Amino acid sequence: MPLSSKPLFGNSPGVSVRYVSCADPLFRGHHRRTFLVAFPTPSSADPQITGSSRTEWVAERSQALPTPAARKRLPQLDALRAVAILLVLGRHLPRMPGPHATPLLAFGATLWHRVGWVGVDLFFVLSGFLVAGLLFSEYRVRGAVNIRRFLVRRGLKIYPPFYLMLAVTVAAGLAFGEPIPAKALLGEVFFLQSYTPRLWVSTWSLAVEEHFYILLALIVTGLIAFLRVRPLRVIPAIFLIVAPLSIAARIYVSHGRPFSDNAQLYPTHLRLDSLLFGVLLAYFHHFHAGRMAAGVKKFRALLIVAGITLVAPALKLDVSNPFMHTIGLTFLYLGFGMLLLVAIHSKSAGESRTVAAFGRMGAYSYSIYLWHLPFSACMPRAMALLPGGPVSSITTVAIYVAGSVVVGIIMAKLVELPVLRLRDRLFPTRTPGLAAADPTSAGRVAWHRHPAHELIG
Repeated sequence: MPLSSKPLFGNSPGVSVRYVSCADPLFRGHHRRTFLVAFPTPSSADPQITGSSRTEWVAERSQALPTPAARKRLPQLDALRAVAILLVLGRHLPRMPGPHATPLLAFGATLWHRVGWVGVDLFFVLSGFLVAGLLFSEYRVRGAVNIRRFLVRRGLKIYPPFYLMLAVTVAAGLAFGEPIPAKALLGEVFFLQSYTPRLWVSTWSLAVEEHFYILLALIVTGLIAFLRVRPLRVIPAIFLIVAPLSIAARIYVSHGRPFSDNAQLYPTHLRLDSLLFGVLLAYFHHFHAGRMAAGVKKFRALLIVAGITLVAPALKLDVSNPFMHTIGLTFLYLGFGMLLLVAIHSKSAGESRTVAAFGRMGAYSYSIYLWHLPFSACMPRAMALLPGGPVSSITTVAIYVAGSVVVGIIMAKLVELPVLRLRDRLFPTRTPGLAAADPTSAGRVAWHRHPAHELIG
């Protein structure tokens, strides 16, 4: 991205504050708009950042410039979350259409159920992209990452809603005389569900993401600590090492063995490449934004076709198929990643009312994910009280989907969002000027344009 900058008087020690103007394709006529940006600068006494190294350091810092996609919350990302949660709801349908359902309805429900498991893989790619974006944004602005603050903020995002759901689960089990296995409960409490028994079948993915958050924070912090110049440039190399190892591990645990979710699908070490691919996309999005945008624009049609093609096998093959739970998982994250790139670089998608509607639901996807199975478990008791006898399978499915979404939204507004607002007051983000990668952040992005330096290009 071509840049022009003017130093601002009164710079603080160690910080270069500049008015920076950049071409903005969001505005008709490619107006050149000017932003006030603070760049951390290396100490002149630092012997490791001199000469060409200093040039590289400043070049990486310059990626802190706002891009059109980084100035506001992207509804496309929330819409993709909505797609993911709808897929998950399909996988856990409480009842399939009966023999009296129309063939089209029966086919649709069967397909929805069969393909629904890939919703978690879409969540993985999105999580890798968004959470890595938090760390990358902080590094671009401050030249460092506060791992404690990052983990505290993630904890306040994840733990309060989850442990409330867990407490309700235990209380309901005790009230209705349902056994609560100690090993499963401990696995839930300590986020070990991807390796241990669990109370709810869906919580294994939360353990995978929790392990990933911690591992990613440690990796980024370590790279910054030990590589003084452009430390994050090794992110692509890390992915290129982990990805083939993950495929090899999945093939190894599947060869000659009957399929088992617990052994071949849930373990964290078999799924990290999906999340890490999201991290890879975030790296290029944050540090090579111009080249990525140009590449997506040039190959947009190819990315769409390739992305759909890579995801398509899941329409026919269930996760128990040996191809799908080995190489097929790689196909899924590659395909979803390509579609993610197209989505975030699509202006028309960002302005679509349909995307906006999906995005409003997707913003509550975490709470919907937490509560959809508890709601489904309560349905038989509640529906038994309805007058008129048993309801049809179609009605059951409709109540399950609508109820899961409504309960999730209610719980988000009662628990998740208030905690996030409290979190933002107690532990505010260290990158207030950049778009929050956390889509449920209560804050709003505000880029301030300096009117005296707006140029018409």
